[in-house]
Amino acid sequence: MENIIPNCPRCGAQLVKVKDKDYYGCPNWLPGNKGCEGTIWWPESDRKGKYPNAIFSIKIESKSQPGFFHQVKFYESGDIYCDCVAYSMGKFCSHSKKAIEKIEEIIGKIKKENKL
Repeated sequence: MENIIPNCPRCGAQLVKVKDKDYYGCPNWLPGNKGCEGTIWWPESDRKGKYPNAIFSIKIESKSQPGFFHQVKFYESGDIYCDCVAYSMGKFCSHSKKAIEKIEEIIGKIKKENKL
């Protein structure tokens, strides 16, 4: 079965191979939310055991729906993904921001406890 390269779910552009990476990304992506927030995709045949792998994820509670959580994933490449509506619309969501703050808190605690 041939892999068909999809379009970006946010802006509709055809995904392109990311330079020096094993995956495809949105050609309209720009850092600092100056372009499409983008997405990453890699062919199914290349997924198993290849970069970028999700290295961890954190559950963040929804502010608008207490008791409901969103899963924020962090990839080896530095990419972040959240399963919320705002993120799917190309915005850097509050859940991602809270997840980063939580990670900073955890790293600070580890450094303090280990006198690093």
